[in-house]
Amino acid sequence: MNALGRHVIVELYDCQPSLLDDVTYVQNAMQKAAQEAGATIINLTFHHFSPYGVSGVVVIEESHLAIHTWPEWGFASIDLFTCGEKTDPWKCYNVLKEAFLASHGSAIEMRRGQLELLKKNDYKPSSLAQNRNSATEKPTFISENQNKEINKISKEIWFTERDENLALSLKHKGNLLFKKQSAFQKVEVFDTFAFGKALVLDGLVVATQKDEAAYHEMLVHPAFTFLNDYNRTNNLISKKIKVLIIGGGDGGTAREVLRYDAVEKVTMIEQDKMVTEAAKNHFESLASALENPKLELLFLEANQFLDNYVEENNTKSKFDIIIVDAADTTQEPILDKIFFKKLYDLLEDNGILTTQCDAPRWHQERFVSIIDALKEVFSYTFSHQKNKTVLPYLSAVASLPTGMWGFACASKNKEIFIKKNKKECNNKTQDATINFYKELFYYNEEVHQAAFCLPNFIKNILK
Repeated sequence: MNALGRHVIVELYDCQPSLLDDVTYVQNAMQKAAQEAGATIINLTFHHFSPYGVSGVVVIEESHLAIHTWPEWGFASIDLFTCGEKTDPWKCYNVLKEAFLASHGSAIEMRRGQLELLKKNDYKPSSLAQNRNSATEKPTFISENQNKEINKISKEIWFTERDENLALSLKHKGNLLFKKQSAFQKVEVFDTFAFGKALVLDGLVVATQKDEAAYHEMLVHPAFTFLNDYNRTNNLISKKIKVLIIGGGDGGTAREVLRYDAVEKVTMIEQDKMVTEAAKNHFESLASALENPKLELLFLEANQFLDNYVEENNTKSKFDIIIVDAADTTQEPILDKIFFKKLYDLLEDNGILTTQCDAPRWHQERFVSIIDALKEVFSYTFSHQKNKTVLPYLSAVASLPTGMWGFACASKNKEIFIKKNKKECNNKTQDATINFYKELFYYNEEVHQAAFCLPNFIKNILK
């Protein structure tokens, strides 16, 4: 060969889209291609992007193999660069064309570093690492048992959630634990190094093992703290509590609700069975309450349930606490004035609605619109008051975009949110509360108080 390297630029057309969007499959195909070409693999790094697409590189002693995929176009662009005589990049081409089920492909080879244009100098490094080229130290590719310890190849496989302004990347262990397409969304479970198992819906991280409690506890317990304080002050401590959950198919919200003995019944409305299936299979803690006899789990769209419930019950059977653990979907826009008015009508007079409100830093307009919709619905009763019936608050959830997540509590009765004097609670009640908090990961009395102390930028955007 009269050049230092061979560079083959490859384009593959009409590939199977699902294969191009499977980061583990793409990584394995590229790994196999390198092996078939006779290359010595040093490192593999692959990223899956939201909503779709994979980029990756196989670093080899002889240079590199790189790929980027466009599943929506059935297209893959591949860069094969090898040095020396022993590695054949065209074998890579054949392997990858077959792996991605491409109908056809195009490729062009360029010789890089043509020797007649080069002049070799007498450069030598100041020191040479001993045995740096020892064959015994080179990693060995074992295609039949890629997960055995004998395979010493360094692998990095990443999932990336991104939009036009922001990206969050999580390194994971490679194999997807769960991947199914429901009628509503793509449901996936990755096993990440930083956060444990991650539940991903349509390319968006919604819960991880390591910090899901910071979300679910903060969604649930502030409302119960307000209601329990009010009931205790008004001698209603024996009152049984009925709860409605909108969304929450992973089970985390129900788990927190069912910590309270006063809860008589929980009705949970989840539109996507596949979310619950993924949680039961891979998130034991999240799904721990899904078989609780107090829980009625209905797989329906939220508006369908609400409309039917009003018609069948004439709103006589209302809820003490309503929790919205859901977001807008293309099939069902919610979290607007019309939706909150339906929930308002189902609340007891002293009831509390609590909802997630998205990330105020990431989706500021959405956060503000949810709070404004709540204020429009819940301010009617006390129009002469400065609006104290809607209280926004925050939690730190590291795996969600920007690490800051918004919530809000709302009630028909402004007295619900008036701070009570600790002396109104007897010692026995205080001890029980302290012991209850010890069981939690994130929430406690101090966190409750701090959560409603909003930073200035939040106050300013909510004016």
